[in-house]
Amino acid sequence: MVTQNNLKTTNQQLSLGSIGITNGHVFKKEFKTTAFPSYKNPIKITARLLPFGKKTSKNYVTAKETQLHQTNLLSVDSLEVPQHYVIFTLTDKVSLVNSLNTSENQNVKDYLIHHTSANMLTQVAMAFNNKTLETLQKAEAIFLIESSYKTYALQLYQQGQKTARISLSEGIVFGYETATFCWQENNRHQLDLIDIVSSKNGCEQKVHPQKKEKDVFDF
Repeated sequence: MVTQNNLKTTNQQLSLGSIGITNGHVFKKEFKTTAFPSYKNPIKITARLLPFGKKTSKNYVTAKETQLHQTNLLSVDSLEVPQHYVIFTLTDKVSLVNSLNTSENQNVKDYLIHHTSANMLTQVAMAFNNKTLETLQKAEAIFLIESSYKTYALQLYQQGQKTARISLSEGIVFGYETATFCWQENNRHQLDLIDIVSSKNGCEQKVHPQKKEKDVFDF
């Protein structure tokens, strides 16, 4: 089960689907965003509603003090600790990989090849005001979309129809997780992005049997 206890804590207003580098030491790490890929096609995500506990409430309050002036919170009830928070997870890795391999993201792909410590933000723990939380709970499907240039939002669906769009800046981010990239050399001796995994050790299992003679790089 994914809980905020499994995630890294943050005071920053981070964006799901962005790319960056984690700095700091074992007790305090910060994610520095360095790139915002273009997502012309929506990316499916999952949302898990969880109750606040003692630790998550403390992390939320600390993050709120830093982010409050940066967000578009809609009502005063957001100033208090809500009863629940949401963990969003990017689940459609095929669409993610395809998006990063498009010509629109060639500069991002080049950046990743030359900056081997860069990761993708694939999970965030967020708190919203009651109105936004109710809207999220009614959704049957949620997608990450590029609402404007280098700006992401959540597109909600119900019965196959668009129902609402929620800006990521409407919530407080207080936890996150990242994933790393798997690469494979193609027949032209160029690197292709082939997968996004939670740990570098997962890359070696991701090669198709017919491509075992090719080198796989995890960074």
